[in-house]
Amino acid sequence: MRITFARFSILGLTLTLFVAASLRAQQDSHPHIVGDPYPLTPTAPPPDVRPIFPAAPKSLDPNIPPPEVPAQPMSAIAKIEQVIGQDPIQVEAPSFTYRRPTGQQQLQNFERNAFGVYPIGRAVIVASILQAKNSPPDWQQGWGPFGERVASSYGRYVVGTGTRYGVAAILHQDAKPYKCDCTGLLPRLKHAVATSFTTRAGDDGHRVLSPAPIGAPYAAAFAELAWYPARYGWKDGLRDGSYGLLYGIGENIAREFIPRSF
Repeated sequence: MRITFARFSILGLTLTLFVAASLRAQQDSHPHIVGDPYPLTPTAPPPDVRPIFPAAPKSLDPNIPPPEVPAQPMSAIAKIEQVIGQDPIQVEAPSFTYRRPTGQQQLQNFERNAFGVYPIGRAVIVASILQAKNSPPDWQQGWGPFGERVASSYGRYVVGTGTRYGVAAILHQDAKPYKCDCTGLLPRLKHAVATSFTTRAGDDGHRVLSPAPIGAPYAAAFAELAWYPARYGWKDGLRDGSYGLLYGIGENIAREFIPRSF
């Protein structure tokens, strides 16, 4: 079964309208202040003021000046303390204050995740892998089949992203993946894995187990069956959905440890 632009147009338009309507309904029922939804609130302990040099002994005779204390060499830590005004060992990492995004802001998050440079590049990479594996073999080889695989991979990603944001909007949850404000390999790894099964909820952004990120890979896999060859059935959808969930965990881990500048 060949992919047609009409099918993708109808599917993409329907999905976009569904997500937009869901996010608009959420904004109407839960209005919030429009502004920066993810401000940084750095917190640092009060400076620890400590004398770098010992105090000179006081003389009993006021007319006699106190003896000079020879200058002591400054250690590296003392020099840093003198520059920044506090003990560098006690400096804490900035904490992130969560502010629940409005429906309009969530719609913008969905558009960036579904129609940005990253999903297109991702579709090209996935299509290249499928082309090398000749999957599905019914599409054969060549530039035409490669274009079909790119369109198929991109369409599947858009359906998964739309499902995640749409279901989260209906449940009044925030589906955007956030980096952990913690430090250390294991805490950040645990956070990245949990992102594949949870979303943020409430005004404080606490984590809850959600069907939005869990069901999105399966919705995408079953939607792909609409343009895949007819011999593919629901068992293939379940298998590919499970693979998609595992791939999503890998993407969240990579996103967690890639610098924010990227």
